[in-house]
Amino acid sequence: MVLPRIKEIREKMDKTQAQLSDYLSNEKGLNISRGTIAKYESGVNYPSPQTMSKLAHALNVSEYYLSGKGTQRSDVDHKLVSLLHNKYFNVSDFTDEFHQYLKNYLLFLGDYNTPLNFYRNKDGDIDKTAEKTHFPQFDEINEFWKKDFSFLFKDLNFINSLVGTTNKEFENLVLNKLKDQYSKDVDNRNFNILIDEVDNMAHNIELTASKVINTQATKKELLSAIDQGIQSLQFAKENFFSSDNSDKSKNDKQ
Repeated sequence: MVLPRIKEIREKMDKTQAQLSDYLSNEKGLNISRGTIAKYESGVNYPSPQTMSKLAHALNVSEYYLSGKGTQRSDVDHKLVSLLHNKYFNVSDFTDEFHQYLKNYLLFLGDYNTPLNFYRNKDGDIDKTAEKTHFPQFDEINEFWKKDFSFLFKDLNFINSLVGTTNKEFENLVLNKLKDQYSKDVDNRNFNILIDEVDNMAHNIELTASKVINTQATKKELLSAIDQGIQSLQFAKENFFSSDNSDKSKNDKQ
């Protein structure tokens, strides 16, 4: 039997059973004894639909969550791995947003084809049996998903947000997390490229200016070095920050 998540919520509130009983009575006007709470938590008794509704309201959670339905904490890691695996291998619609972001992130990491490599035979071809059986999961590829997408498995707040979700809610939360991480990682890469580009530009201009001072280069060559630097910065502005500019334009129009 699925137990209601009363104990889980109580522990998050850092309350004993007696303290939760007092809180519900004094703060929420809901009289539930410590003994009744203990029976709910152990599965001896189960709240009636009316009590479940009142408890959910008092504890500021959905009845669905409180009733113990949805994703269990113990299942989160398995569901994450299976979701990533199936969204890579077993999608009927290759324009699926999750599938696209998953592959884009793997491409960013340089691991675009790595999942397929787990299913190649000694000749380097995809194993026909694996293909026919929809690329079954096994320990090695499961560890690959956990390594490349560690941000999904190590964020405890995110993990807790998945508990009690429906399958669709679970997928949407993971997709949003993937989108955020992809955007963050791409931005960080672009910023590092920009920093290197600015350093190289400044060094080149400084070197050319010194040569002009020592009559080893002309002013025209210095202007050319400056122009090249400006072109590099313009390229970075147009390509690295294009989405930011688009968002700004939208906000300006509103």
